[in-house]
Amino acid sequence: MNALHASDQAKIVNPENVLLPQFNGLGQIVEFDRITEERTVKVALCNVAQDIWAPVFFFDTVPPKDK
Repeated sequence: MNALHASDQAKIVNPENVLLPQFNGLGQIVEFDRITEERTVKVALCNVAQDIWAPVFFFDTVPPKDK
């Protein structure tokens, strides 16, 4: 987990797209990544309202299964 405290700490989101007020409270960005031999998954979430997080980036090397 990577909770951004400065734009240059971004590993997934483009640092140029991170605004200074986003480091605390609403707009806070948190990045997650999981890398194994079989799979890489990366997710970035943004706090859009109190206790409501929205995905702003998603990447997975394994395609979703057809239903």
